[in-house]
Amino acid sequence: MPLGNKQMKITAIGGDMHYLGNSTFQVRDQTTKEMKERQIDRVGMIAAGSGITPMFQLIQTVNDSPVDTSALSLIYSNRTPFDIILDEDLTDFEKMGKLCYFPLVQSPDENWI
Repeated sequence: MPLGNKQMKITAIGGDMHYLGNSTFQVRDQTTKEMKERQIDRVGMIAAGSGITPMFQLIQTVNDSPVDTSALSLIYSNRTPFDIILDEDLTDFEKMGKLCYFPLVQSPDENWI
């Protein structure tokens, strides 16, 4: 987002959503209840604890396709550093350039950076 831009579109997906690959999603329209294809190039995700599971499936799918250019970011919150599930995998995806990963903890220990 450019500096000074005071608007950002934030949406939540409620209900069915399917990833078809190459930034194409099938999302259920909340008004008509029909599944519609949408091109979504940048996906921001927020997860906590075991809620990482559906997010991780999307991250893996994007990573497994060398031609998929979807930009993914993840804010992932846990109580302690020891509660973080899949931290090594998520860090690896970030190192490969497939994910911007922001782990958060409520009670950090002395080793938390």
